[in-house]
Amino acid sequence: MSARTTPYHITSTSSDLEGGGRSTRLVNHKLTPLILTKDGRIWLAICTISLAAGNETGNVIFKKNGAGKFYEYSFYDHKWEERPEISLTDNEREVLSRSTQGYTMNDIADNICKSVDTVKAYKRSIFQKMDVKNIAEAVTYAQNHQLI
Repeated sequence: MSARTTPYHITSTSSDLEGGGRSTRLVNHKLTPLILTKDGRIWLAICTISLAAGNETGNVIFKKNGAGKFYEYSFYDHKWEERPEISLTDNEREVLSRSTQGYTMNDIADNICKSVDTVKAYKRSIFQKMDVKNIAEAVTYAQNHQLI
């Protein structure tokens, strides 16, 4: 059996994980196939699980690195829908990266030599592009879509 490597990533942010007692947590499952068999089946993959930033189940994407697009599964239509991948400016990426490191808006503004109002504008732009409501959702989106 000959295997081949693959640049595909499958991400699902849709699972409730049951904890002790009656509590559940929404988690993000990320499966990255490393090697496929000749007939396209996954032979070797890496799976990571982390807490999800959103609060809804059912978000599933399929993505190929560098394609400029991804596929999102519609549970309503029961099919994959093609979506364009967003792109971030260097400044937006810098603001997002520093946010993941716990920097405040004032710290970020000082570090990138911009005003706090400019940093706020970058964050608003990021939220709009990603269709998210807060920095935690933006960071999760960026990590899932390999934007940072």
